[in-house]
Amino acid sequence: MKKALLFAVPLICAVPLLAQSAPQIPGTKDISRVTAGTYQADPGHTLIGWNVNHFGFTDYFGIFGDVSGTLVLDPEAPGAAKIDMIIPVSKLPLPAPD
Repeated sequence: MKKALLFAVPLICAVPLLAQSAPQIPGTKDISRVTAGTYQADPGHTLIGWNVNHFGFTDYFGIFGDVSGTLVLDPEAPGAAKIDMIIPVSKLPLPAPD
């Protein structure tokens, strides 16, 4: 019984890998893989990261969540791509008063 189970696990794990498309080779641009359209950001799965260097001594970084917005893509005119994001800065915690 244990031997059959050991052989079954790799077969189950390999099935999702067969359904994936071939990855793009780093350094190449294949615009045929880009579909033109307007894409909506999913607030539950979209994060915007930021980083600030303070006079070369300290890096401060953070993440904004719960953002919304759109991304407009046209593979025939990549320079015309537009992004419009709304960051809810009103939800940021304020420092405690001294």
